[in-house]
Amino acid sequence: MLRYRMLRIFGAGVLLLLSSLLAACPPNQSFYIVVNPITVNPPGDTGKFTIVANPGAVNLGNNLGNGTVVPATPLQTSNNTLVVTGYGGTNIADYDAMWGGACNPSGAVSIAVNSTATCTLTLTHKTIQPPPTPEPVACNVFDDGYTNMEGPSSAIFISGRTATSSHPDERGMACIPNGQFGHCHKWFGRCQTVTTHRPVTFQVFDDGSANPSAQSDAVFIPKAGNQACIPDQSPTGTCRRWFGNGVTADRHQVSCAVFDDGNANQTSGSGAIYIPHPIPPGGLACIPDQTSTGTCRRWWGACVAAP
Repeated sequence: MLRYRMLRIFGAGVLLLLSSLLAACPPNQSFYIVVNPITVNPPGDTGKFTIVANPGAVNLGNNLGNGTVVPATPLQTSNNTLVVTGYGGTNIADYDAMWGGACNPSGAVSIAVNSTATCTLTLTHKTIQPPPTPEPVACNVFDDGYTNMEGPSSAIFISGRTATSSHPDERGMACIPNGQFGHCHKWFGRCQTVTTHRPVTFQVFDDGSANPSAQSDAVFIPKAGNQACIPDQSPTGTCRRWFGNGVTADRHQVSCAVFDDGNANQTSGSGAIYIPHPIPPGGLACIPDQTSTGTCRRWWGACVAAP
């Protein structure tokens, strides 16, 4: 009888132990993930990628590109997050990543026990916008009242030719390229950007940008040079030593260069130009530098509006 009782007690203990072990070790649970398809845009993009689940836990694949697939891969838990990074020389920052299928857009996915979840991944190469570039500006030449207008041109020289039997006095006239001596008129102006056609105006001012005038779409150079004038209510106009400080109608700064025939020896852009006295027959235009005379070339132009 005692042995029977001991066996019953022992048997009950074994059953209790087995029950505890089963409670502590539930049946195997499986959670599988598939990524199909992986699409990389635009077509032909050669980017390569790595995908991991729960970073640091499971690597789902390396060197993954357009059209590749991550086959069913076991994970350890139901709730997971998939993360894509660049592989090799691919920078993930150059791409927009969008998860789909069983994954939410950020790559989070919940997998039922003993099931397989299929996510999709679309990677789109970001469009890199080129930096804005300056826009060329061209000007016209014309006579009083905007008559006989010619142009536009990106190159103007101020003539110093005196009158002869074959041509009139051209001193101070603004000339654009055409034939041996160009086509010359009293004024230059009515400038605009070449592509967007924004009007451009200039000021006249003295040394050190002193005494700036109002903006004007017409400038003339007196015969003696060393001045630039804009129209006002007087016969002579408002005159200062320099012209420049160009600006578009939407307030973008305009700078101009000086250069020799054939655009040779072109300088960097400047916001100030003066015509020396006396004006050489072939013309001369100068921009400020560290010398008393400035940097001088025959032509001025190649103007550009800042982006």
